[in-house]
Amino acid sequence: MKNSILLILLSFLFIPATYSQCSGNFYDNGGENGTYNETPSITTFCPDSDDEVVVLSFTQFVVAQSQDFLIIYDGDSTDAPQIGQFSAISPGIVSASIANETGCLTIEWVPDGNISPLPGWAAEISCRPECQEILVNAITSAESLEDGAFGGCLGEPVDFE
Repeated sequence: MKNSILLILLSFLFIPATYSQCSGNFYDNGGENGTYNETPSITTFCPDSDDEVVVLSFTQFVVAQSQDFLIIYDGDSTDAPQIGQFSAISPGIVSASIANETGCLTIEWVPDGNISPLPGWAAEISCRPECQEILVNAITSAESLEDGAFGGCLGEPVDFE
């Protein structure tokens, strides 16, 4: 009886995995060509450098609708803000936000415990600069501040007409 209880307890335990990488693929626990199984998991992807953020581009997403869920968090743990909970609709392209100081994304797989014949998911892992430089060449009659630069406030609209 003790062995059975221990086996049951061990089947529900999982160890979260953290990876620092900006390339490669992320598959469900069935791998590239297999169907997923009903083992829960937590996986965190962090960028290789401090000035980048992780991007996951889901190329396949087929899981049991309203039964199995992929939850994506904007940070390095499940304590981070939740980006979304996905079951029927693919997450598409998901990126760590500018408010996320770690640049990491954490993915929690929460299956319902039943075996599924579905293929699961596949996502490409990449990184992008934390803040992207945007260069604009504008022709305007407004007075520039210096060196052709124009001022503006964060959150305020900019009109180029």
